[in-house]
Amino acid sequence: MPNYIDIAFNAAAAARGANSSVKLFYNDYSAEGINAKSTKVYNLVKSMIERGIPIDGVGLQFHISVDGHPSLDEIAQNMARLAKLGLEIHITEMDLKCPQGCSLNAQAKLYADILKVCMAEPMCKVFETWGFTDSDTWIGADKRPLPFDEQFKAKPAVDAMINAML
Repeated sequence: MPNYIDIAFNAAAAARGANSSVKLFYNDYSAEGINAKSTKVYNLVKSMIERGIPIDGVGLQFHISVDGHPSLDEIAQNMARLAKLGLEIHITEMDLKCPQGCSLNAQAKLYADILKVCMAEPMCKVFETWGFTDSDTWIGADKRPLPFDEQFKAKPAVDAMINAML
């Protein structure tokens, strides 16, 4: 059976040309910490490198919640093992579910803590959210997952992330 991922990455590499700054990433969800899926992702990209398949990095989507997420240590360990392969790491679609009753300050701390983990890993080059206001979220505004509320007002996560970068 053909390896469609190899075919896709080889075709994308051919299309980008030799002098392009376009980077090729494998992007997936539920692979943020150390778990069965992230190990499968790691093994996949490692085998791609070993087989000479062009790949520049891995995108981690981070669709998590304040009360259910991998530990910061697991996130750091996962990023470190990907970085050891020479791959860039991008946090590509971060949102932190925090429905009514959840503390926005707890959400802010988690946003900042994950940003700090990313900044501590030199190969983590991008930290982006899946949108920026709760009015535009794919999981429902009632989950309050993004840094700005439905009226575009900054939630505590914004200041927490700014302070994390200082």
